[in-house]
Amino acid sequence: MSSNQNSNQNPPPACQAQPAPEAWIGLVWGNTQHAFALQDRSGHSEPGPLVHTSENLHPWLRQIGQRYGGRPVALAIQASRGAVIHALLNWAWLTIYPINPITSARYRVAFTPSGAKDDQPAAAVLLELVRDHAAKLRPLEGQDSQTVKLTEWVQVRRDVVDRRTQALHQTTSLWKTYYPQALELAGDLNTDMALDFLSRWPDLISLQAAKPATLKRFYDQRHVRATELVQKRLEFIQKAVALTSEESRVSVAVVQMSHLVDQLRALRKHIALLDQEIQTAFRAHPEAGLYRDWPGAGQQLAPRLCAAFGTLRTTYPDPASLQKNAGLAPVRVKSGHQLWTH
Repeated sequence: MSSNQNSNQNPPPACQAQPAPEAWIGLVWGNTQHAFALQDRSGHSEPGPLVHTSENLHPWLRQIGQRYGGRPVALAIQASRGAVIHALLNWAWLTIYPINPITSARYRVAFTPSGAKDDQPAAAVLLELVRDHAAKLRPLEGQDSQTVKLTEWVQVRRDVVDRRTQALHQTTSLWKTYYPQALELAGDLNTDMALDFLSRWPDLISLQAAKPATLKRFYDQRHVRATELVQKRLEFIQKAVALTSEESRVSVAVVQMSHLVDQLRALRKHIALLDQEIQTAFRAHPEAGLYRDWPGAGQQLAPRLCAAFGTLRTTYPDPASLQKNAGLAPVRVKSGHQLWTH
């Protein structure tokens, strides 16, 4: 699910309206220093910086909670996930409103045509949004611990798979610069056989120096036993011509290939371990059966669906709300006599 969801597209129903807050906070989260703007019902305002450490964040929140006696405080921030959200969810009196950066940017430009931008005024914009337009915003609801754990696992796996895909593209591009024959001889790059092949014969010179019996044994041990296919590959190897024999280029490419092969081995290993952890967390989830039996939901997709929907039924009250959150909802644009949908 996209972290930059349009927070104002699906406002909560009136029957689920939040209690009136005692104060409102706009928080701009930076890398080393944050900015906040606070205003309470009495009119008291308090802008300021906040140094980026958990030792500063939690005492600041504790002081605010004590000041307002644990009564509701609404906080707007341009995030819906990440470390800061995890920290904020620890405080039960705090209602968090994730604000789409596009929403706050357009609101800011509407009243600052010059385009001036700074963290402190940006925090004031977030404060105004949550104070004056909360009815159009959706507060963040914390999922149960089992859903949170499953979500963390599937997000980590997604990141590792993306890095594997990048390494696969890099390796394929490298092949084409000095060793295009490997594209046909090693097979699917995302396999142990291909990585073993490249580790053993990282260039055409070393490959052509290998004995035919050694190559046959290599393929046989990896269950490539089609005699005609193996013979065809052996003949191809003997007739192959190096794309370049310039040692200064090939030697560097071989070292780079070794690095990529090691990287792919590690990524494949960790993806397998993550798959085990995901299946363990998925089996323990109270609603695993619902998603496991969906048509077309396999071993990878079913846990991701479970993590995406969670157990909060108010998150997606209708199909359109899920489409909007995922960025898949059709958008209708009309101007004059023109009308189009994207």
